[in-house]
Amino acid sequence: MHEGFGPLPGLNLNLLVYCLDSGVHHNYRRTWLQYELLNRYFSLRTLWFLGPKQSLKWLEANDRNAFNLFNKAYGNPENIRILKDLADYTLKDC
Repeated sequence: MHEGFGPLPGLNLNLLVYCLDSGVHHNYRRTWLQYELLNRYFSLRTLWFLGPKQSLKWLEANDRNAFNLFNKAYGNPENIRILKDLADYTLKDC
């Protein structure tokens, strides 16, 4: 396992801290992280990622907690607390 809050390279506490700042690059990193967490949710659980539309439908039916966290993160893209909660949930037990 790598240091930080995730078992895979590229997702660590430094990235989350980087997302705290403002500016176009920090906004991009927050947006990228939201997308990447959806993809990694499925790959870490050895499930197929079928793109965002189908994957979010699957979460809504099969993991309501994850669906609610993704929904909150997408609805509040600048809220770093929600993003951290989403990252913690996505990467837990993996």
